[in-house]
Amino acid sequence: MPAIMKKLLGEEVNVWFGTDGKNVVQLSAPNWNAAQGLLDQYVQGKKTIGNEQAYKDARVQLPKETSFLILTDIPSFAQNIVGSLPLPIPPVGKPKASYLGLSVTVQPEQGSFDLWLPGASVQEIYKMAEPFIKMFGGRLGGA
Repeated sequence: MPAIMKKLLGEEVNVWFGTDGKNVVQLSAPNWNAAQGLLDQYVQGKKTIGNEQAYKDARVQLPKETSFLILTDIPSFAQNIVGSLPLPIPPVGKPKASYLGLSVTVQPEQGSFDLWLPGASVQEIYKMAEPFIKMFGGRLGGA
């Protein structure tokens, strides 16, 4: 398991965070120079996730104002995990981005939880699993 985690995450994880008094920014990068480059892109509005269509598609499905928001590119995340495991699954190329969205909204006397899983994510994950499924004649777990 340690070898798989090192392959997936690298030798170490570096995280920086800060605020400008209005927004909180968290960066994860191999070193400070790489983190600074990401922060500069964010501050200058260059190559931000907000410009990606997959992000826009997911974001519109969740509350506009929320207390806590997580968006994860599920196909890329799944490909990283599968690629780190010792399984005989051939790579299928770079998956198309699609974001699972999770939001928690807290307001006086009420709260809500929203989850968004786009069909595009499921399709991309199936493409990754299809060669493995075919190895078993199209059946998994059954006779």
